Amino acid sequence: DGVGTIWSLDLAELQALDAGHAWSPDDATDDTPEEERWPWRGMGLQLPTLDEALAGTDAPLLLAVRQSDPALLAAVAEVLGDIPADRACLHAQGRTQALALREALPDHCIAFPLEDLDCLYWSQTLPLDWGSCPSWDLIVAEPLRGNRRVLTPAFLNNAEARGWPVFAAPGGNDEELELQL
Repeated sequence: DGVGTIWSLDLAELQALDAGHAWSPDDATDDTPEEERWPWRGMGLQLPTLDEALAGTDAPLLLAVRQSDPALLAAVAEVLGDIPADRACLHAQGRTQALALREALPDHCIAFPLEDLDCLYWSQTLPLDWGSCPSWDLIVAEPLRGNRRVLTPAFLNNAEARGWPVFAAPGGNDEELELQL
């Protein structure tokens, strides 16, 4: 029925779901006819495995890793170990996942986990040195976190001085995105 957490289902159960069921064009509204509002419903789309998704493109990837299950992290590392290190950057939710991925994939890019991004943010507003924050390869941040502007000129200058590229990840609704820009 597609209800519940994704990690509570096995691959066969996930692939039995309609991957196009909830996809809708950005301009669809409640008044949009059903077949236009949900154009991919019932089209036989399946959720691909990571291997299948990677085989479909050779584009650079920023892969968000949100789970901390060691078996899942090991499986992700095994799949990504077969692709060039400069093609994928991993963005872990927490430091534990980031450290496990760094150990398994030492040559791959690992983005600052959220807790370490907070260290960077607060070190620009409090008398702290960025040197006290753990170091990773890439900063992935929404320009705004709540009502705080994260990607300020000072933040970007500090990141550039340390050689950390910054990826501004858009978040929120259209109004928040417009404010961010």
